[in-house]
Amino acid sequence: MRKCCHSEECRVGRRDRRSRSGDGVEVNGYTIEPGANLRGASLFVAKLPQANLRGADLPLACLVRANLVRANLEEACLYRAKLRETDLSGVDLTAAWADEEATWPPGFDPGAAGVILE
Repeated sequence: MRKCCHSEECRVGRRDRRSRSGDGVEVNGYTIEPGANLRGASLFVAKLPQANLRGADLPLACLVRANLVRANLEEACLYRAKLRETDLSGVDLTAAWADEEATWPPGFDPGAAGVILE
């Protein structure tokens, strides 16, 4: 299992997780691919249903009210990410990383969804 997004080991291997198959998603004219560095990104109310964000770096990202229905966030870094009021229906958070400062929708249990809490 990889280490969290704050480790040097993780940052060095980032390119290996990027997709070459063109399965990115377009948001406001930008293409976001698996493994993308979205540290501190403002994705407020972003429409990302079924997006493949596997291994994405999302620390400090604002995903409040985003639509992440059935999105793939496996192994994503969610340290201090803001996910309040975000639609996480069917999202895959297997082995995603988060800390106590990450915020979640009311009633959402990140541990039960596969998130590794540190």
